[in-house]
Amino acid sequence: GETLWSISKLYDINIQSILGANNIHDTTYVTRGQRLLIPGASRRPEKQKIFSYSDSFVWPLRGAVISYFGSKMDRTRNKGIDIRASEGSSVRAAKAGKVVFCDEWLKGFGKTVILDHGDNSQTVYAYNSMIFVKPGDLVEQNSVIAKVGRGGRAKETSLHFEIRRDGEPQNPFYYLSN
Repeated sequence: GETLWSISKLYDINIQSILGANNIHDTTYVTRGQRLLIPGASRRPEKQKIFSYSDSFVWPLRGAVISYFGSKMDRTRNKGIDIRASEGSSVRAAKAGKVVFCDEWLKGFGKTVILDHGDNSQTVYAYNSMIFVKPGDLVEQNSVIAKVGRGGRAKETSLHFEIRRDGEPQNPFYYLSN
């Protein structure tokens, strides 16, 4: 259940350092049971530093990833991932947080929700057909916050999902547990 993000927090080291030390260029090939070199770590961290399930991000829904972080989308780079799903599938909060933004007509994204997780991270959920939350709402991890649609620039029914740290888009594969 560990992710690159939880490992980086556990050892207090930058994710990019872990990727470089292990010659990992495509995070989709990090597998369960894979051994990783943690640069600068001389021993296992203390048990109290191990993070709980709620410190991790979970997938907002299950489906095939059809557009990856950094891929070209209408002359711009994708700042998240797009996940194919059936119309009306439930979109769930990837982590507990507070709704800080909802918009029905955000250009390029359609119906969009942004959650703030209180640890300098935010998640973005776009292309929705319905939104069930409003700014100020507190949501638990896995709470249904929206329904999948085909809003914004979506080419097919899907969810656009982003993770941001300090306002900067991050590759969600660094953070999502398998």
